[in-house]
Amino acid sequence: MSLGKRLRDIDGFLGVLGLALLIGTILLQVILRFVFSKPLMGAEEMTRYLVICVVMFPLAYSERSGSTIIMEEIQSMFPRILRNIVNMSSHILTTVVYAIVTASSYSVLINNVANRTATLEMPFWLFFLPAVVGLTAMTVVRIITVVYKIIKRDLPWESQ
Repeated sequence: MSLGKRLRDIDGFLGVLGLALLIGTILLQVILRFVFSKPLMGAEEMTRYLVICVVMFPLAYSERSGSTIIMEEIQSMFPRILRNIVNMSSHILTTVVYAIVTASSYSVLINNVANRTATLEMPFWLFFLPAVVGLTAMTVVRIITVVYKIIKRDLPWESQ
């Protein structure tokens, strides 16, 4: 496997790692709470953080792999020219929405940089960083997708 592919697929790896840690945290919490009657302090907050990691880190991976929800059945009923217009419009509009959400995530991060989470007192920037990284990566993938579709070239991750 090439270094470029490994670097490109690190977001999927981070999602799987987050899922493993999430399951491990929940399992440890259940064992400590119900077997030893000693709950793991901050487990709920850590679980929330890991859920954010599991959802946000692999966003770009799901975009690259094409595992997003697309209404292909409805689009296939349209005439070819209308289908192409709807398809390109949806690519452009979703990219704009992703860019707005990404900019908003940066705003939230910057405005709360001095805050800490309630239980673990984790810096808020660290708590919110997976959302910023995931949304940024997804937006970059969408921009690349739109540009490559406009110039009618194969996407870099499809040609390998």
